[in-house]
Amino acid sequence: MMKMTAMIGGLAMMLVLPWPAAAGGPPVHAAPLTLVDWPDATYTSACFSDHARRFVARDGVARDGAVRFQVYAPIFADLTGDGRLEALVPYSCTGADFGGVQLFVYTGDAARPRLLSEVPAPGGPAVGGWPPCRA
Repeated sequence: MMKMTAMIGGLAMMLVLPWPAAAGGPPVHAAPLTLVDWPDATYTSACFSDHARRFVARDGVARDGAVRFQVYAPIFADLTGDGRLEALVPYSCTGADFGGVQLFVYTGDAARPRLLSEVPAPGGPAVGGWPPCRA
């Protein structure tokens, strides 16, 4: 009876625990970027400066002296074709002037988001925001 209980317990653990990818089982998927708390994250940007500054946002806003840094609701899309969603995080910096809305583009997973690109505010008639578009 004890052997059977141990065998059933072992089988139950195999069903609950993820299979390591190296063992030939299905791959273990990391938590997606949709689970990151973007309004309360730390960002690095050179807005209104000639060097990068660290902004620790709380409720989407951070301040560094006279510079106000703000992040907006992220947009998620698979931009790299790997089947995982990237995060596009719009942000703005306001000092003496409004610097327009720019984008951080992150890849990776919720435990290790990695900055893929920083897209500056567009020029021309759409300065200060992004023109309407459809995904």
